[in-house]
Amino acid sequence: MYDYVGGSAIACRVRDHSEQLRQAGFEVIEFEGLDHIAGLAEAPLVAPRLSAALAAAGW
Repeated sequence: MYDYVGGSAIACRVRDHSEQLRQAGFEVIEFEGLDHIAGLAEAPLVAPRLSAALAAAGW
């Protein structure tokens, strides 16, 4: 049901502009082989890094 190799138009645009986003103060976290939908299916892999990034940002 999940597409592990595709990648969405949104994810591609974010990846293409990741340096500008970082310069604007955003943290860009990328998981090799996972798009934003497949990341939901891999919560045990994604959650620790996402939690650490949010904590570092004061969330």
